[in-house]
Amino acid sequence: MKKLSLMCLMGLASAGAFAQYFPTDSLIVASTAVNGTGTGLFAGSSGVSANLLGFNYSGGIVETSAGSGVQKSFSLGTNFVVSNSATSEAGINSSTRFLSIAGYRAANGTASVNSTGTGATRGVAIFDNMGNSGAGSVSYVDMPTGSYGGNNFRSGFTEDGTTVYTAGTGTTAGWRTFTNGDATSTQYGTTTNVRVIRTINGDVYGSTGSATGNGGTGVYKLTGAGASTSTAVALSASPYDFDIVSDNGNTYALVADDAAGLKVYLNGNLAKTYAATGLRNFAIRKADAGFEIFGITGSSTGAITNDLSKLVINYGTLATSTNTFSVIATSATNTWFRGVEVVPEPASMAVLGIGLAGLAARRRRNK
Repeated sequence: MKKLSLMCLMGLASAGAFAQYFPTDSLIVASTAVNGTGTGLFAGSSGVSANLLGFNYSGGIVETSAGSGVQKSFSLGTNFVVSNSATSEAGINSSTRFLSIAGYRAANGTASVNSTGTGATRGVAIFDNMGNSGAGSVSYVDMPTGSYGGNNFRSGFTEDGTTVYTAGTGTTAGWRTFTNGDATSTQYGTTTNVRVIRTINGDVYGSTGSATGNGGTGVYKLTGAGASTSTAVALSASPYDFDIVSDNGNTYALVADDAAGLKVYLNGNLAKTYAATGLRNFAIRKADAGFEIFGITGSSTGAITNDLSKLVINYGTLATSTNTFSVIATSATNTWFRGVEVVPEPASMAVLGIGLAGLAARRRRNK
């Protein structure tokens, strides 16, 4: 009995060590101020700080504490900004533990932050949802000198917080990878105008709206850093965020195309396009019968708000579905939603389950 109790306590302690700032079964949304010249707003391509906000799957806020009515948020800092007017920037990528966003190591309000003249170092903010004993933490990995100068820095991704993948545009841009502290980064292929990069099941994938060096605009599997080979996964006119999911023997490639909406490819063939205005970043929550898609929609050019929207996709009715994106939350006035991700469930939850099961078994035997 003592051994069982010790095992349960060890399980609970281990789970407690993996406390999270944003809870499992919720969404993290990146938000910034909008383009403008009013109080607190910055014009044009000025740099603007980003915050992470917590939402539930119905669009309600995640509160700082039960009944507080105050939304849980996390600031990525005043010395890390994104371009205010560049709709291609500030999408977020998540791995099992880390959430990444590409930006500039400059002060809030820095004018023309993505231009050559500012000299702003490109960097990736890495948010650790379990860092700082569950209070959340952010660290910054700066790009090696000369990377992505003079144009938009669009995407960052990391699985381990050390090896970083990036995407953007410019003469020294493209899909790239490097290890924190490296003096140089290595490019995948030769295309220099690209949008998003991430790994899926150990393979590296990227999206581009440029046909240069590729067979067309779309999403590509990137083979070998420094190599010029790449394999098309889904050709699409104006692709941004993407994901690839295998289920029940089928492979689904989902692509956010801001010219069309969400494109869903089944085993390599386009099966359905779900219309959505300005869709560039989305998150997937798998369900028994398909997916729940959470996307950032609505115009972020000249508008003072945009939306977090939800779409339900069922496997059996994919081709014939009449489902549409429905708005579940709207950004506060003078702010834009920029990216969204589902909070991943940490591996320690399984340990917690074992611990609770052990405690329940003990209680039943003591009755």
